Amino acid sequence: MMTEAQNQPPQTPFDQPSADGGLRQLKSAQTLVTVATIAGPLSLLIGGVVLSGVGVICALMALVKTRRVIAEGVAPGLAVYASRIRRSAVLSAIVCALALTLNAIALASVFPAMIQAIQTGDLSSLYEAYDLPQGGGVGSGEAAKDPGTSIWG
Repeated sequence: MMTEAQNQPPQTPFDQPSADGGLRQLKSAQTLVTVATIAGPLSLLIGGVVLSGVGVICALMALVKTRRVIAEGVAPGLAVYASRIRRSAVLSAIVCALALTLNAIALASVFPAMIQAIQTGDLSSLYEAYDLPQGGGVGSGEAAKDPGTSIWG
């Protein structure tokens, strides 16, 4: 007669719980922190509200993952690694939140002028708002007419 233990289907490696689940979560959190660390300052350079929002979300997801790994209890070496990732995630979240705030303020200040220019079809109002020469391109202002002020001679 077969016992219940002998009557079980064969076990595969995918059926058994993974011992390195914490390490996998920490590697994923490290990737998210890297994305957030790059997205925050880059969004300040190019003025992207969406990019800084993605950075905030990635940093918060990394923070949640590291807290979960620390709460599960991991090996002491991984706990140190997790705390470093958590510290980086907090810093990245702060930088990305600051970038998001600054980008939102910049967007809110530019938005009315952009809407007016789109509605009227007159883009020269954008040039006047930012003290750009009419025509907007490089070499289209007064400096282009006077060869003595050009850097090209």
